[in-house]
Amino acid sequence: MIARLAVALSAALTLCAAAALAQPPEPDGYRMEEFRAPVPATLTGATVADTEAAEALWRSGGAAFI
Repeated sequence: MIARLAVALSAALTLCAAAALAQPPEPDGYRMEEFRAPVPATLTGATVADTEAAEALWRSGGAAFI
């Protein structure tokens, strides 16, 4: 009984980890559909800004947030 539970738990954790690591692909162009979908980690020709970088841009006046 414990062995079955351990196998089931291991399988569930493996599936959850795989789903968390999956990254959406970069779109081919401007994305209008699925606008509430996960965003890719990179974008060709763009600069990625995390929360701290975005705050620094906002405070310095280097970017407009609309």
